Amino acid sequence: MWDRVRHFFKYMNTREQMLFIYIVGGVLPLIIVSIFLTSSTRSILIQQAKDSEQAELNLLETTIRENLRIVTDVSLKMYFDEELETLALTQYSSYDEFIEAYRNYDVINQYLNDYNHEIQGISIYVENDTIASSSRFVKVDDDIRNADWYQKAYEMNGRATWYYKYEPVKLEKYLVLVRLIKNTDDVNIGVLVIVVKQELMNELLSGREYETAFVLDNKYVVATNTKDTDPQELIALLQDSDGTSSRVQYKGNECVLTISKLPSDKSYSTMENEIALVSIHPYADILKEINKRSVTSIIIIIVAFIASFLLINAFAARFSRRFRKLREQMHKVAQGDFDIKKQISGHDEISDLYKDLFTMIDSMQHLLSVVYEEQLQKEQLNSRQKDVEFKMLASQINPHFLYNTLETIRMKARVNHQPDIEELVKMLAKIMRRNIQVGDTLVTFKSEIELVEYYLKIQQYRFGDRIRYQVDIKCDIDEYKIMPLLIQPIVENAFVHGLEQKEGGGEIHINVENTDKLRIHVIDNGCGMNEEELEEITKGLNDFGHLDRSHIGLSNVNQRIKLIYGEKYGLVITSKKNEGTSVVIELPRNMR
Repeated sequence: MWDRVRHFFKYMNTREQMLFIYIVGGVLPLIIVSIFLTSSTRSILIQQAKDSEQAELNLLETTIRENLRIVTDVSLKMYFDEELETLALTQYSSYDEFIEAYRNYDVINQYLNDYNHEIQGISIYVENDTIASSSRFVKVDDDIRNADWYQKAYEMNGRATWYYKYEPVKLEKYLVLVRLIKNTDDVNIGVLVIVVKQELMNELLSGREYETAFVLDNKYVVATNTKDTDPQELIALLQDSDGTSSRVQYKGNECVLTISKLPSDKSYSTMENEIALVSIHPYADILKEINKRSVTSIIIIIVAFIASFLLINAFAARFSRRFRKLREQMHKVAQGDFDIKKQISGHDEISDLYKDLFTMIDSMQHLLSVVYEEQLQKEQLNSRQKDVEFKMLASQINPHFLYNTLETIRMKARVNHQPDIEELVKMLAKIMRRNIQVGDTLVTFKSEIELVEYYLKIQQYRFGDRIRYQVDIKCDIDEYKIMPLLIQPIVENAFVHGLEQKEGGGEIHINVENTDKLRIHVIDNGCGMNEEELEEITKGLNDFGHLDRSHIGLSNVNQRIKLIYGEKYGLVITSKKNEGTSVVIELPRNMR
């Protein structure tokens, strides 16, 4: 039989072979597969709908778990709050004494401010009769002692638990976390109640397309995304369910019940609550989508059959001729003849192959020219490097010449017994040497302060008694190292823009302190700036293009600091017109 098949193919041309292979190897298997897929599409799409709904619930469950974890974290922090322990267990002699202690305890307000999106209220229920009841501390009475949630807290003995609490005054129910707080001596401090914002629960469920509910302990429907939910029927379905997706009757309609249970939080003394997300997906909606997809699939298959047959027939008719032409051109290239036609007719794989062949030939020819150009560029680059090295060598002559000249002046001043000029030239030479040799290498903080003092002394030589300065270092800087030229540009800016234009005497104070950050204060009593000028300078600290050239030193220092130490460090500028300016250089605390 195989011999007959081979003989049959042997006398078929390329077009006939392609059509035969297309029908036998393409169309017939596709028809068989289409029939099989159509028969099994219904169950597959139903399962896909269930899996998709389960995945969406799992994603929502993760979001809810993270929000509830915030509440749990707050309860744990308050469990170990020694200040709360002192406040709750102290026996107060008067109402005013408690109020004073209560006002000094701001932890609850801080938690409410920090987590106002998740937490609606925090209350501590205490047995201390000397405490006056308030919104934060509630004195326990018999009604509270007999309440289920209060007894549950004592039953859990310090472990956190969720409870669906009823508020009789507002006629509302809230999801709350309840926890008995104890101290290290196993003495009961009080019962902590943290109320979860109901708006948060509703907000998390609001984006759901189908009816979805948040259920606690298979008893309480805490929140839903619709007002039409029947809590009793939903709880009954949930209690009868085995925890997996299932088809149920809900409100007289056939639906798919999907459940996603939040795992117990083992990191906080094991909560015993069972929390679940439940969705009700109408079965009719699933079938509607399945029927729509099935019709679409059949239409696509039919169109594909017709289009593919027409295309393969047209393609096969031209394939042999064009393939022979491609083979002839490739044979010329193999013989070393690169003079071939730029393209052949058509826009299919054969024409693409021919284009690739022509591109390969063009690339080979281009490669020869590129190699030549690279050799030429290497020679030019070597020439330029030598020129740059020569210029760099020549540029080094000027600083050395300047240092030697300054040293000659200094020695001349010493010979002529002019110590002021000698000292002035010495300080100027050290400043210029530091400015020219500055790089990325860290320098000692002490040398940087000495450099600034040199600059201040030179300015004092210029202005005499008109300028006064003070350097106050309030911490040990012997082992500190910082980037070079961070302080001098700020001091120089204070002289140029603050003191030189000021009538009368001027002062500059440099203070160094190390608290939460290493701060270097440069304060002058110069001309200062108005609000518009200060705002312009502040905007330009992180934008070279925004700041004018006269203040580019500030921007340079600020950006160098942020580049090396991080965005939370840099310059802080304050100023008042005709009163002076303060620039604070903020650096990391540990600069060793």
